[in-house]
Parts: sequence; C-alpha cells; structure tokens
Amino acid sequence: SLPQKTRAAEISPPGKVRFFKAEAFREPIIYLFALSGLAALAYEIIWTRILVLALVVDAYAFSLMLSIFLGGIAIGSYLGSTLLKRYKGGYLLFGIVQALIGTSAIISFMLMDRIPALQRAISLGDSLYWQKSMLVMFAKSNLLMLLPVLVNGMAFPLAVQIFVRKIKTLGSRVGELYFANTLGAIGGSLLAGFLLIPLVGIQKALLIIASLSVLIGIVAILKGGPRSPILRYATSGGFIVVLVVLISLLGEVSAYGFRQIPTYRNARLLWYKECFDNTIMVTEDLGHDKTRRLLINRNQATSTDLIGQRKNQILGHLPIWFNPEARKALVICFGSGGTAGTIGAYSEISSIDCVEISPTVIECNHFFRDFNRDIVADPRIRIIINDGRNHLQTTKEKYDIITLEPMHPGLSGVVSLYTVEFYRVCQRRLNRSGVVCQWVPLYSMSVKDAKSIIRSFCLTFPHSSFWIVGQEGVLLGSSKPQEMDFAKLKVLFDIPAVKSHLARVLIDNPVTVLSYFVMGEEALLAYTSGAPVVTDDFPVIEYSIPRSKNRFLYEEIAELQQGQDTIAAYLTGVSAREKEELEMRIRNAGLGRTSMLRGFEAYRKGDYRQAFEHFSRCLELDYDQAYIKHFMKRICYRFADAYAARGKFEEARAFCLQAMVLDPDDPETHLALGVANRSCGDLEEALKQFSLALKIKPDYRKARDWFERTTSELAQPKPPSETEKSQR
Repeated sequence: SLPQKTRAAEISPPGKVRFFKAEAFREPIIYLFALSGLAALAYEIIWTRILVLALVVDAYAFSLMLSIFLGGIAIGSYLGSTLLKRYKGGYLLFGIVQALIGTSAIISFMLMDRIPALQRAISLGDSLYWQKSMLVMFAKSNLLMLLPVLVNGMAFPLAVQIFVRKIKTLGSRVGELYFANTLGAIGGSLLAGFLLIPLVGIQKALLIIASLSVLIGIVAILKGGPRSPILRYATSGGFIVVLVVLISLLGEVSAYGFRQIPTYRNARLLWYKECFDNTIMVTEDLGHDKTRRLLINRNQATSTDLIGQRKNQILGHLPIWFNPEARKALVICFGSGGTAGTIGAYSEISSIDCVEISPTVIECNHFFRDFNRDIVADPRIRIIINDGRNHLQTTKEKYDIITLEPMHPGLSGVVSLYTVEFYRVCQRRLNRSGVVCQWVPLYSMSVKDAKSIIRSFCLTFPHSSFWIVGQEGVLLGSSKPQEMDFAKLKVLFDIPAVKSHLARVLIDNPVTVLSYFVMGEEALLAYTSGAPVVTDDFPVIEYSIPRSKNRFLYEEIAELQQGQDTIAAYLTGVSAREKEELEMRIRNAGLGRTSMLRGFEAYRKGDYRQAFEHFSRCLELDYDQAYIKHFMKRICYRFADAYAARGKFEEARAFCLQAMVLDPDDPETHLALGVANRSCGDLEEALKQFSLALKIKPDYRKARDWFERTTSELAQPKPPSETEKSQR
C-alpha cells in the first residue's frame, strides 16, 4: 500500500478552497434572487397575519398554512423545471415570473377580501362542524397563497439556469445562489414583521412587497429581455400599468382586520392597531348594552358585558376572600384590567404586579377605565411587559395571590399556561398561605378537555376547589387547606370600594358567590379520574379543543352542579345554625342556577321565548334576581326592536312595558319605553319616560338628547286636524 502522506496528497483537492468567488457577485441574478427571497419571506409573514384575522388560529391552522406554502413552492419548482425543457428561459422568463408573483399576490388578496364569509354558513349544531371549518380554512388559505406561491416556486430553477453555466460548477453555484436567497429571506422576515406592518399596516405592507416583486421583474426584463428596446420597455410598462390598476382597484381598506370580525356590522370600531406580533382592536356593540370588546387577532380577549365582567371580578375577589391576609398579588394577562381593578379595590393589598405580553393591550386600556377602576393609575400597580410564565421562572418575587385569565386554551400557544409544569412554577412562587386562581372556559371544548385542565391543576395543588360562574369555571389552588371566614367575608363585602364594584356586576350578597362552589379536591380528583394530564411534552388539549369549537357544556354543567359538594366544610366563623341556613339557601340557589343554564342555552340558540320561561323560573326560586332580570330585559329589548323594525310599534311598546315591570329603576328601560311611545305618537308619555331616565341618571346623554328633541316638538304649534279644517 502507498505511504499515508502519498494517499493524502492524492485525495486532497488542488489549490485553496474558496467559499465564494468574486465573479459570482458581479452577476445581477444573484442580487435579484436575494431580493426575491426577501419578498418570499415577507409574503409569508404578511399572509400569516392576514389569515390570523380571517381564521381562528390554532395548531391545525398553522400546520395547514405552512403545508400550503411549502407544497406550492415544491410544485412551482417542478413546473419551472418543466418550463425550461421547452423554453430557453433567461432573464426575460425570470422577470415575467417575478412580476407575476407581485400581481397575483394582490389579485389573491382582493379575491379573499371580497368572498362571502364561508364560516357563517356552517351551523354550530352541525356534527361535522370541525371538518367543515377545516375545509373553509383550507379554501381561504389556498385562495390567498396558492397562486403567488406556485409562481414563486418557479423562480428557483429559472435562477439556476441563468447562474450556472458549467456542469462542474453546479454545486458551488447553487450554493452561492441559495446563500443570497436565504440571506434575503432573513431580511424579508425582519422587514415585514418588525418594520413594515407596525409602520404602515398589513395591507400597505403587502402592496409594498408586491411592488418590489414587480420591480425585480422589470429589472430582469430590462437586463435580458427581448433584443428590441421597444419590446423590453413595453413589457416593463405593461406590468407597471397592471400594478397601478390593481392598487387603485383594491383601494385602501381602513382597519382591515375589523372587517374580518364576523359581527363587525353590528359594532363600531373604537381603536385599532396592527403591531409587530398581533392586531389589536377595541369595538363597541351597537345594541342596547354598548358592550366594549377587546379583540386580539379577531379573538375576543375580554368584554364589558355582564357575564365577562362578573367572571373577571370573581377571579380577583375569590383568592382574597380565601386569603384575606394577602398583601402581594400577581395578575397574569391584563385584558380589560377588570381582575387587576378588582384586587385594587382592597386597600390591604400593598402591591400588584400585572404581567401582559402585549404592550398594545396596556396602551388601549383607557377604553375600559370605567370597568377597571382606572387601575393603571394606581401607584400600587407595576405593569410588566413579558410572558407570564417567563416572568414566574425568572423573578425572585413571591406572591400571596396569583390569578390569571389567559386567552382560550384552544388557541395556539396558550396551552403553556395550563400545564402541570406551569402550575409547579406558580407553586414555587407562592408564599406559604398563597393561592392560585385559574380561569377555565366551559365552552368551545369537550367535557374531556375540561377534565384534563382540572385534573392537571388538582394534581399540582394538594388543596383545590372548583367554582362555576355562569358558563365559565374558576379553579382555586393552594398548599394549605382552604378556609373562608364567613364573618370576615361579610366585612370585606361591606368595604365601600368592594361593594360598589360588586354592584356593577349585580352581586349584592355573599350567598350568591358561595352558591358558585361546586367541588373540593377529593370530589374533583374522582370526577376527573382517567382524564389525560396536560404537560409541556404532551399538550393534549391544544389538539383536542379545536375539534370541539362548537360545544357549549350547559347540560354537563347543570348535571355537575346537581351533584355538587357542600361549601360548609370550607366555612369558619359561622354558627351551626347559620351554616345550616346557608346550606339550605345554597341548595335552592343550585336549582335556580340549573334553570339559568337552560335559559342561557335557549338564549344562545335564539329561542328567546323558551329562555324567558327558564329565567322566570329562576325568579320564582329567588335565585340571583338582579342578574336574571338583566337577561330578561335583554330579551324584551330584542322583541321590541324586532317589532319596531316591522312597524308594529304597539307590540314593541308592550315589550318595553314588560321590561319596565322587571326593573322600574333602570334608566335604559325608561329610555326604551320613551322611544317606543314616540313611535306610537304619544309624545307626552315619551317625555315623561325621558324625564324619569334623567332623574335616575342625570348624565344620561342619550336620554337628554331625546328629551330636548321631544320638548322642541311639543313646543311647536300642532297642525289643525281635519275636523278643525272643515269647521273653518
């Protein structure tokens, strides 16, 4: 055999290894292909943001979008290589492809923006709801991305054909081309996500990148297009004209994301911002309630409706009632600030840390000041812009209370705040008597999903309890046995700031809250036996919840509450007689709550007469009267509006009178009855109702406007009647 040095010399390549040759960077195609890579990744970022607004984004949605993008690139590359077998290629074909990428991106966006909302055609009661939703998701994603992605895939073989002239340099040349394209792609993702979208918005960002694609195409055509200069300029000019026409046809859609909300026609936009990570908007319903909603990427984060605010308050009150000695609190997810504002109502709390991942949510908090007690201005609060879990893992602080209300766990990424590992991090950051309070939505998921969340929580905290507020659950966990001093609870309930805050959500006595209790730790572990545990390695609910988006667990909640535990075991500071009386009142409340849930189910289905009957049963059982009357009034208003729209004003007035019987002290009811009286031609009675509304609420601007208008009309001389005319 040959000596080792001889063998090494024979197999070593001659000369120096040069990673990049200078002549490679003298050719225009490498720069054009780098810009093409920049545009490609910028498109992907922008398309993702568009689809996030058009779809409910979960783990499946991201997988679907990525598969369409990569599949389109692969098919496009195959088509490009096939094209080269028939045509010479060169700069002309590369330029046409680039220009087509830009124009097709605009056309696809226009088509998607103008098609009907396919999702609305799918009934929530459809047994194939998830499968049909996936088909809609697939159709929308293809409509937006497939055509430009197919054309984009053709660019690579065309660029290789231009750049590679000798077969022996194929490997090095393709590597250099890929280097330039990948470098451009990195720049494109940074440009679109961190610069263009925050500065000019999603739509304008798309138009800028589409214009860049057309510009790349024009440069390529001018470089190596038809030999005739006239043809080169004519081809380039043609693409410019097409681009200008498309941009003018598209026009500027102000607040593009707002139009993607299924109910946007029934709301007005108060605030809108497209940030580098999400699109945030605040809307206000056009109905009687004027409910304000905070939406993140079209998904509702929180609202000011009675159901949402009551739940937000319970997430703040409950941990304090179980730990009245608490001084330091942590709120994860600010939302509308309702939970943080509730905690701030207790002067004993010395510091409140609030962790919110999006600074824009804090920026728009002024729209919710009336509901969060302007908590951001409270000197005790510290706003921390961070991920909640990351904060807990890095802080050295320990807390007496940790309460959190993240987005729905079915949305992509949210599951990290529902795993066993997360709860263990919370446990380490609690003081010895500290408590954790976690929101559990009992809708848009299956019973099995809810059991998985509850079991994961209970396996971490040795002492747990489960509470149900309407159709939403609340978990309370601690290391020490949970006790509630009823005598102290009544004292806390009578704190003026707390009492007025609770009055906003129509809670006027502690028994109402105690009736929300369902189960303690032993019953919970038995109830959730066999449910899969949610962990970081096995986030099962992230994949199972999206399949149950159309589920509402009214029947299951009602069944669960019928077998509820007794709260008596958790109460101290109460005599045996008081405890017995409380248990009896709570049992009666349980019957009323079952009727309430059936009423909510009928209300959701649009069967308002059936809902009204169930709610009436709640009143007979003396359950949560003010809360139930609120929804009964909503039903009366719905019927009144429906009859008024059909010109049946007497029937509309009858329903307003029914609302008046339910709550004669509500200024809104007096206003509605006044408007109904005006429609019936009874201006004197209308004026009387507007006056009563202003007497109850002097700053009621809408009632003031109607009062002044009606007063002005009554002051005008009446036209003579037909009888008076004949007498003259």
